[in-house]
Amino acid sequence: MNRHRFPPFLAILLLLLIGCPLFAASLVATYSEEIDTTIATSSSYGIGEPNYSLAFHVGTLSFQKVGNGPIHAYRGLTLTQFGFLNNPLQLISNRPINGTSTFNAKMVAKITHKSSTSIKTIGQTFGDTDLISSNTSLNYPFSVEFYVLIAGIHTPELVAGAHFQFANPPGGDLGEFTLKSFYTYWWFFTNYDTLHINSSSTSVPYFVVDYTSGSLNYININSVNPTVYASLTIEQTPDQASISLPEAAGSNKIKVGVARITLSGFQSTDTYGVSISFTDGNGSPTSQFRLKHAQLNEYIPFGLRLDSQVIENGEPVNWNTLSYGSNNTKNLNVTGIDYATAQTSLSGLYSDDIYVTIMPLDTNLVGL
Repeated sequence: MNRHRFPPFLAILLLLLIGCPLFAASLVATYSEEIDTTIATSSSYGIGEPNYSLAFHVGTLSFQKVGNGPIHAYRGLTLTQFGFLNNPLQLISNRPINGTSTFNAKMVAKITHKSSTSIKTIGQTFGDTDLISSNTSLNYPFSVEFYVLIAGIHTPELVAGAHFQFANPPGGDLGEFTLKSFYTYWWFFTNYDTLHINSSSTSVPYFVVDYTSGSLNYININSVNPTVYASLTIEQTPDQASISLPEAAGSNKIKVGVARITLSGFQSTDTYGVSISFTDGNGSPTSQFRLKHAQLNEYIPFGLRLDSQVIENGEPVNWNTLSYGSNNTKNLNVTGIDYATAQTSLSGLYSDDIYVTIMPLDTNLVGL
């Protein structure tokens, strides 16, 4: 009787061994934090949406099959959020931008899977977000990119040189997450499998670096060089090289050149300012300038105007609202010659060399 029961038992055991291979592949998830948090346009990352023009990269989650042999038929991908991810997030700038220093933000996941891309908002304080539908079988390799979108700032030029942190409270950091996927085993049993990330079953932080308010670390720290260079030129035409005394006598004024300031380097929509001082080359001891006779120590005092602004010898004046490019110009005018004094002076040719010093008024503006 026992001899009749033993063979079926061997057959069942053989079937189980066939259904459970000794050598199988595994699904490996690897997460890497983004160290370069330079803020760029959200469209450059392929995640642009209305009202969120800027973004920075948080990290990359990569999935691949490792090993030979079969692998579970995984379907869907769910992210479980831990920590204090407020919706919206808040970012604080170290300087005002468009009149404010606090900006709403949100984190999104960009999933690239099966030659298609989808964007999911990670917006719950706690809970699950389905990155890939449970009806979709996973194909490997594929990736998930995490970004933070920023509202209220339209161009990256506005954040040049600005540093950001997450508000705390509220906000904190971006928290931590785990992953799980649905799979079938033994042909009919189903289950959720908690995927190991970086060979660990524990939750993984989006940022190991602390970017919360009050920390020593800042977002946008690797931003492009925000330096703007300012150069001054005095342009003269041949008819401005010499003047007759009556043309600049009293309240009369005559243009002797055009002062032009060119801003180059980082192209920003911000406006800048410089301080300019004009110093008399003939050593005038007063606030006026003076022309010197070509051969003798005879002088004729005169005044200088930058457009209508009075220029005093050696005293700085501010030139504000400078914009990028070379369209910043003002006329340089000579005026205020005492005609009666000039008439009693020796005849001849009088001239003056005027030295100009330019000093930037903004920290990221450099004079050339």
